[in-house]
Amino acid sequence: MEDIIYGKKITELSKKERKFYNDTINHELNSCDICERIYNTWEELYWDCDFDLKGHTALCYNCYHQQLNN
Repeated sequence: MEDIIYGKKITELSKKERKFYNDTINHELNSCDICERIYNTWEELYWDCDFDLKGHTALCYNCYHQQLNN
C-alpha cells in the first residue's frame, strides 16, 4: 500500500488508502505541510527539528527550496 499512496496528495486518497495512511504504525510515510504530498518520513522530508522551516513542521525537497528563495 505504501507504494500506491507514495507521492499522492492526502486529498487524493481513497477511503482505504486514507485508513492505511492514518494508521502510522504500519508505515513510515508522512506529508509535506505545503504541497500535502506523501513521502518517506525519514528519507525525503526536511523536519523542523533539523532545519529552519519558517513555521512548518515538515517540507519536501521542492517546497523546502522554494521557502529558501522567499
